[in-house]
Amino acid sequence: MHTILRLIAQIVTCALLAPIALFGTVIHYPAYRLGGFLSLQLARREQDVLSTFKIISAMLFFPLTWIVVALISWRFAGWLAAAASIILSPASGFMAIRFYEKMEEFAGSFLALALFVMRRRSFLRLLAERAAIRREILALGDEAALRTT
Repeated sequence: MHTILRLIAQIVTCALLAPIALFGTVIHYPAYRLGGFLSLQLARREQDVLSTFKIISAMLFFPLTWIVVALISWRFAGWLAAAASIILSPASGFMAIRFYEKMEEFAGSFLALALFVMRRRSFLRLLAERAAIRREILALGDEAALRTT
């Protein structure tokens, strides 16, 4: 029952975030793609500087996006809309990120529940494998701690 309630809560969260996330996705996607494209062009296959270029492009293109949205809002709806858009544009980008994270979380939870219901033996095997991997990681951590002391 707890799992079903959690899935329902995830559906409600996604439904509430969807309109804001759609707006955030629409206004931020061009800057995201342009930043990625320019970063790839400037990095010239240098993986260690690629992330630096992506960060720099995000620091440049996202604020420019917010300014453009504010100018468009000011032009068509006045200064109050422009002021609101300066606050809501970055917030909508954050909500878009959270929305996609929640969608992935929901998909994972739903697939786990479906696996549990339809192929219980596979689910239990995966659960045991996960526990074994966790024990192995903890043992490696304990071993590393002993080496450093």
